[in-house]
Amino acid sequence: MKQENVINNEAWEKLKKQIEYHVKQDPNLTDVSINYQLKIPKIGTRNYLKLSVKIDN
Repeated sequence: MKQENVINNEAWEKLKKQIEYHVKQDPNLTDVSINYQLKIPKIGTRNYLKLSVKIDN
């Protein structure tokens, strides 16, 4: 069975633009927290994946 893309490219681009806007407004920002809900569970508990990216300058 073929898996469909679950990450919406349009939403991801809008998120990227929002981050870039806020960094320009406040260049002292060091971290961004993002919640991206993939689907709404029908029953039971939610299953979370936590990722982090560190940018070395």
